[in-house]
Amino acid sequence: MSPEFDKYHYSAFGMDIHSEFKLTLPPANATTPKDWPVEILHASVTIPSSLPYSFNNNEGIKYGRADDGILINIETIARMAIRGNTTILCDPYPGSSEKMLSICIVGIALVILLKQRKLFLLHGSAVTGMHGTFAFIGNRGAGKSTTAAALAHHGYKVLCDDIIPIVPGPLIMPGVPFVNLLPDAYERLIGNPDDAQGSFNGVDKFSVQLPASTHQEPLTAIFILEKQQNTTLEIQQIKGAAKIQALFNNAIMYEDIDDPVQQFSLFTEQLSGVATYQIRRPESGHSLDEVVTEILKICQHFAQA
Repeated sequence: MSPEFDKYHYSAFGMDIHSEFKLTLPPANATTPKDWPVEILHASVTIPSSLPYSFNNNEGIKYGRADDGILINIETIARMAIRGNTTILCDPYPGSSEKMLSICIVGIALVILLKQRKLFLLHGSAVTGMHGTFAFIGNRGAGKSTTAAALAHHGYKVLCDDIIPIVPGPLIMPGVPFVNLLPDAYERLIGNPDDAQGSFNGVDKFSVQLPASTHQEPLTAIFILEKQQNTTLEIQQIKGAAKIQALFNNAIMYEDIDDPVQQFSLFTEQLSGVATYQIRRPESGHSLDEVVTEILKICQHFAQA
């Protein structure tokens, strides 16, 4: 491996990542596992005129299988080819931004590598601390990253944001520990967004580095965050079919890459015994402090159990 190629060396999702592109990932260190080496190479990638599948119904991001892997076309950003679970070839379009390229490599290509290892992935954020390890899932804008950042102010460490990889245990693997906050959440928890333009992710959020954990941690509980029109905060533990439906609604699954039967098997093996809570908070008003207070009460309960 040439010195030029090795100029970017990262560690995330249990991968030892060597990249020719600058990415928003934590740097590798002496504790980085070496059993899953990943190469991200700048190379020419030929894409057919049409690909059969869209990521999350986004027609600007298409993918499909080829004889030697999976092809991805992200309009105006890059063409990519995934080879096995160790190699990503990336061919940026002229004028594509470094930040958008990083978002696509991390949020799409690395996710497919995780899928090649048949992991169960949730869309959300996770933190770990003295009371256990907790995941926050929910629809866009539900407050997943904001809640994780708020708990960091209470001594918790960030395990991952946006992508939660779960392995048998169940354990949460350390992923991307940089929390992405909308401007209002950034102002409330961090500082003036006008002073942080360097951390703007190029889309609509600010990427914030908070205290992080680099170790797999046992999953203690899952919180499903929702907004509602009511003026009161509602919290309840959910079980059975309601729990299964809620978790699958927040699972990261892609057509022709995931086997739904296998994903359900992974779910029953890994998450069926994990306590899951639904938190419905008022859509308007500042309920973050109340949400965090109630979550901390539940977290402390697990520590005392």
